[in-house]
Amino acid sequence: MAWTFDQAQGVACMTCRSTLDAHSVLFVTHDEDDHSWELDDGAPVDPASVLVAAWSEVAPRYPDLEEIASLPPSKSATRVAAGEPWRKPRDEGAREA
Repeated sequence: MAWTFDQAQGVACMTCRSTLDAHSVLFVTHDEDDHSWELDDGAPVDPASVLVAAWSEVAPRYPDLEEIASLPPSKSATRVAAGEPWRKPRDEGAREA
């Protein structure tokens, strides 16, 4: 996977064991304060299972995350299932079609 994200590869990523075990990411947040990323699989998060890793260690596991590489800080993206399109926030100033 080519590095298409505008953050350094060592930026933090918070996820949980169920997300890594399920091999599907359904919710992504790009944090505004430190530009870190949060991923989850839509299941309730057990705080004891939260993991912090370098983004470069997690992103390659999910090649379809490249689709949200341009997600601005403070924004989130969701999808209903793995392989489905990401729903991202509309660009400010963009017109509805």
